[in-house]
Amino acid sequence: MDSGVLPYGRALSVKIASLFRETALAKRDTWPSITEARREISSQSAYRTFVPAALESFLENALRPVDDSGAVTLACSKVQEGAYFGATEMIMVPAQALIDICKEDKLPIHLILSLSDEFK
Repeated sequence: MDSGVLPYGRALSVKIASLFRETALAKRDTWPSITEARREISSQSAYRTFVPAALESFLENALRPVDDSGAVTLACSKVQEGAYFGATEMIMVPAQALIDICKEDKLPIHLILSLSDEFK
């Protein structure tokens, strides 16, 4: 669940967005190698149920090199992600933008859905 698609203006939506913000700011954002990042990320409950191809696609797009050492970091910094989740007045803006893009068929949308509760 992404706070950008939570119901706008609801107290629970704001609380969930705040929880996501704190989680984003507290998470690890740099690994010594892509192998270490893959091992750690794939063991997290949110990603354990991803099929291998979906996880690889996520890692290819969610990580970037730090330098020539082989270390990787999040493509979207945890500060950026925290700011996104913390902007509770903007909760509906991303959801509406996605709806508009899909209606106009402007670009392909990659959507990952889970039919099971990956947080058990």
